[in-house]
Amino acid sequence: MARLALLLVTGLALLLLAAPFFRAGLAPFAGLSAALVVLLFVRAPWAARVLQVALALGTLEWLRTAWVFASARAGLGQP
Repeated sequence: MARLALLLVTGLALLLLAAPFFRAGLAPFAGLSAALVVLLFVRAPWAARVLQVALALGTLEWLRTAWVFASARAGLGQP
């Protein structure tokens, strides 16, 4: 049960990672992010490392996106 929950949360994170790429018009990166869900079913150690790197880079992308949106709102005088 715990493994299933972990797979679902990781899969959702990978799919949500595709959102900022799709919004920016970077469809290949959005597709790659969504396609990484397949690696959740590969038990090889390299697959886990690829997913870890992808999620770490995804964290950086979400932080960058949040910074851009916050800067734009601050530039317009919004909270």
